[in-house]
Amino acid sequence: MSDNDDDLTLSAEATAALLEFYAEQQTKLEKGTGVENIDEDWQLSQFWYDDATATSLANEALRLAGLRGSIACVSCPTVYRKLKSIKDDSEGRFSNVRLRLLEYDRRFKVYGDDFVYYDTNEQIGRASCRERV
Repeated sequence: MSDNDDDLTLSAEATAALLEFYAEQQTKLEKGTGVENIDEDWQLSQFWYDDATATSLANEALRLAGLRGSIACVSCPTVYRKLKSIKDDSEGRFSNVRLRLLEYDRRFKVYGDDFVYYDTNEQIGRASCRERV
């Protein structure tokens, strides 16, 4: 150990990046807990996709489900979000498609009845989960 170990400081660039991060976090807190403000949680097993991938997966799911099908998104909130957006913007075309997000992260309760709490460590056949899907 040297005498300089107590004098550790961040570079100007690192300090600026850290301050920018803190400012972004504060802005999100001030905006509230809306769906668009939910960020990826690296401690949860979730699949987060970029917009192009989410769009492609959502379009394929809708194609396969048809106009009256059901789609369950297991731990992939970005695909659910894209499906919801497409469904809402479809002028009623997909109004009979049933969407569900099976997710461990309870922040997604903001999706109301579409949210189904799901722990991947438990059986998917659990009655309380199966009834809601």
